[in-house]
Amino acid sequence: MDKINKVMTTSEIDKKFNKKWVLVKNPTIKNGYMKGGLVLFSGGRKELLDKAKELRLRSSAFFRAGEITEPSIHFYT
Repeated sequence: MDKINKVMTTSEIDKKFNKKWVLVKNPTIKNGYMKGGLVLFSGGRKELLDKAKELRLRSSAFFRAGEITEPSIHFYT
């Protein structure tokens, strides 16, 4: 699991973190676009969820970047 501190487009995230789970803090969706702070990425969804709970983020979402075969965006508030 690695920390991220960068603004990126969804396309950039998909390319850089293909098939990795990405944690976003304070996500908002407007006109089909998600905006928020990229916090971490990991190969495992459970590891990211555990870290989100540990960080006690007020609002977060995580998703699998890159090509996906099943729904993979999860929101927690």
